[in-house]
Amino acid sequence: MLANYRRPKMNALFICLVFCLIAIMATAQEMAKIVAPEPNPCKDSLNALCQIISQLKDQIPKDKMSQISKICPTIYY
Repeated sequence: MLANYRRPKMNALFICLVFCLIAIMATAQEMAKIVAPEPNPCKDSLNALCQIISQLKDQIPKDKMSQISKICPTIYY
């Protein structure tokens, strides 16, 4: 009985499925290597301060704004 047994042939869909699974696993492995940057409270505080100064820049004298722009380069006066 086992002598007459034929192994089923792999069809193209199954082969494609295997290759897609390999590609997905490789992509997931690469994404796992990406590490989120550590939080930087000083930089976050400086960015928040620069945003506040940007909103109040019309009320700050020009000479002070030139000094502030050295710290907050994104502020244009």
